[in-house]
Amino acid sequence: MGSRVTLANPHNMPIGIQLFTMNPIYYKPDNGWAGDPFPFFKDGTFYIYYMFDWREKDINGESVPSDGRTARSHLITTKDMVHFVEHGEMVPCGSGDEADVYLGTGSVLEGLGQYHMFYTGYNPRYAAQGKQATAVLHAVSTDLLNWKKVPGDTFNSPTEISEADDWKDPFPFWNEEAGEFWMLVCARLKTGPARRRGCTALCTSKDLQHWQVQSKPYYAPGLYNDHDCADLFSIGDWWYLFFSEYSEQVSTRYRMARSLAGPWLTPAIDTCDGRALYAGKTAGDGANRYLFGWIPTRQGSRDYRPWQFGGALVVHKLWQKADGTLAVRPP
Repeated sequence: MGSRVTLANPHNMPIGIQLFTMNPIYYKPDNGWAGDPFPFFKDGTFYIYYMFDWREKDINGESVPSDGRTARSHLITTKDMVHFVEHGEMVPCGSGDEADVYLGTGSVLEGLGQYHMFYTGYNPRYAAQGKQATAVLHAVSTDLLNWKKVPGDTFNSPTEISEADDWKDPFPFWNEEAGEFWMLVCARLKTGPARRRGCTALCTSKDLQHWQVQSKPYYAPGLYNDHDCADLFSIGDWWYLFFSEYSEQVSTRYRMARSLAGPWLTPAIDTCDGRALYAGKTAGDGANRYLFGWIPTRQGSRDYRPWQFGGALVVHKLWQKADGTLAVRPP
C-alpha cells in the first residue's frame, strides 16, 4: 500500500475518494536512467553493473539521451531484487585519445584469482585516424568495487572476418569441456543483406589476456542486424543463448540446445517478455536464475513518441517448463 495523500476538495468531490502514490517497482537512478545491465552473483549479493544514462534537454525542453551514447559504468547491489544500494561509477571513461572515450556493455567473470570485467569501448575520433572505433577492453578487481584497467589487453574485430566497427558486448565464460575461456562478442559479417549480418562471434583464451578470434561465428542465423548483449547459461540438460535485436521487434530473444556445440533451436515463443525489454542478461544464485533487462522511456513521456535509450531496470525470475522452454515470474 502506498502513502495516503490528503487532498483539498475544490470541486466538492465525494469525501470517500482517496489518492494513493505507490512505491516504485522498478529501479532507476535518481539522477539518470538505467540501460544494459550485466549482473554477477557473489556471496548472497547480486552485483548489477549497468550503463548509466544522464539526460540533457533539447530545444523543446524535453529530456533526451546524452547525444545517443552512454558513457558511464555504474553499479548497484541487491539481495532481494527490491532494495538496491547504489555504488556509483565503477570504470571511468578514457581520455580523448583512448579506446574507451565512451563505455558500452560488458560482463564480469571470476577467474585466475581475481575478477575480470570485459566491456565495450568506443572512440568516435578513431575513424579519422584510420583506426577501428570499437574494441573489447579489460579491467580487473579483487573486490568487485575497485577496478583497474588493463589497456594492453584491448583487441578489435578481425576485419577479414567481420565489419571493423561493430565489435561489442563481450561475454566471457569458462568452458570446462574445452579447458579454456570462451568469449561471445556481438559482431557483423562482411557479406549478406545489410540488416541480416548480425552474428555472435567466438573468441578463445587460456589466460584472459590473449584472445584468438575464431574464423567461424558461434551463431549466425542471418536474421538480425545485431546480436546485442549475448548471454549463455545452462539449466539441467539445456543450454540457453540469449541476445537482443532491434531489426524486428526490439526485444530480448533466446535459443536452446543440448550442448554448447548446438544445434541451436528456436522455441515457438523465443522471448521472455514483450517488446522493449532489451539487453536481457542473466545471473544465478545456485538455486534460481534471474533475467535483468531494461524498459525504455519514450520521448517527451508520450506513449506515441519514439523509444529512448535508458529507462528502468526490470528483473524476472526464470523458470524452466517441462519441454525445456523458459517462462518468467516475479522475483
